[in-house]
Amino acid sequence: MSNQDAASKGLDPATASGSISLKAQAVDKDRMLSIVFEIAKTLATEQDLEAIVTRVLSSIIEIAGVADAGIVLLYDSSDGWLKVEAAQGYDLSILKQVRLASGESMIGKVFQTGQAELYSTPEAVVAAMANMTPSNHEIFRKATIGLGQPLSAVCIPLTVDQTRIGVLVLENLCQSTKFTSTDLDFLQGVADLIALSITNCRLREERQSAQVLSEANRLKAELISTLAHEMRTPLTSIRGYSTALLMEEATFSPEVQREFLQIIDEEGQVRFFL
Repeated sequence: MSNQDAASKGLDPATASGSISLKAQAVDKDRMLSIVFEIAKTLATEQDLEAIVTRVLSSIIEIAGVADAGIVLLYDSSDGWLKVEAAQGYDLSILKQVRLASGESMIGKVFQTGQAELYSTPEAVVAAMANMTPSNHEIFRKATIGLGQPLSAVCIPLTVDQTRIGVLVLENLCQSTKFTSTDLDFLQGVADLIALSITNCRLREERQSAQVLSEANRLKAELISTLAHEMRTPLTSIRGYSTALLMEEATFSPEVQREFLQIIDEEGQVRFFL
């Protein structure tokens, strides 16, 4: 409401301006609470890591009102690459091919430093992506074809107990509004929730894997025990006859030797081939 409009309605311009500001703040708080609520619902209902990350990313983009697209990349300690786990607004099947090094592009830089970054103009985004390798640049180009250059973007590290596990990227492709420092502060808190949920999911998967391995080892031990029991008699027989044949102080006729060898052969065939 302009000062002139406020005066025409008998309102003090300063009061009217303050009222609009408070309403805007209320809308922002509602929007932020909605995002947190959606994340909480996802964490309560989903168990799969990719499903969790995808739904959380979708909720942020849908409710935040600034981002049109987003990506979550996770660090793979086995090979040292940042890899795309989820994406909204882009072709995920293509982005899955990305292998970003620490320090590479705005994503790798944020992962390396552990500090969230705001890129408020298209020029700032381009400059931050300048050191991306040609292969990764081509993958991003194919995945974002027809979407245009981001007008602004934020990159936020995903960190748990000072250990960086990935990066959250949100980009504004066509909206008139831009990311602000206020958005950055709030989204850092959201990123912390995402990082915790990812870590919890990984721990759950590790526990399940450990249980599966333990059961497999139990079954293997049980199988070996069963085989040992089943083979005890023939092995005793085979060992007895073979030991007798190897005794230097005993001499057996060719007929007896052949009989012993035939018994060993028959015992082996019965137990191992039937």
